[in-house]
This record gives sequence, structure tokens and C-alpha cells, in this order.
Amino acid sequence: MIKFLLELFIFYIIYKFVFELVLPVYQATKHIKKKMDHANQQMNQQQSNAYSNNASSASTSSSPKPSADEDYIEFEEIK
Repeated sequence: MIKFLLELFIFYIIYKFVFELVLPVYQATKHIKKKMDHANQQMNQQQSNAYSNNASSASTSSSPKPSADEDYIEFEEIK
């Protein structure tokens, strides 16, 4: 009788451990991983959109580049 009660108690402890600790932690981890994957997907999509927008705007802009002479500014040293 005592052996049966002890086995029942151990089974109850294992049951509580699995369903109140292990299973919720597993579900939370799975949920967080899904959210992180979704956030990474959105970030990659935004980066690719920004890259394609920058590439297209850079190829369509036809403003002339200044030469090396135009970049130079003369100045006098002040003491």
C-alpha cells in the first residue's frame, strides 16, 4: 500500500513538473523563435527594399561629379 502511494506521489510530481514547467517553457521558446524569425524576415525585406531603392536612385541620378580641382578650397593659415 505504501509502495503504491509512493509511486503515485512520484508520478504526480513528474506530471506536475512536465505540464507546469517543461511544456510551458517549450511553448514559450517556440513562440519566441517564431517571432524572431518573423522579425528577421521583415528586417531582411526592408533592407532589400532600401538597397533596391538606393540602387535605382543612384543609377537614375545624372548629376555630374565634381572634379578634383573643384573640391579644393584655398585657405590662409591664421596665427
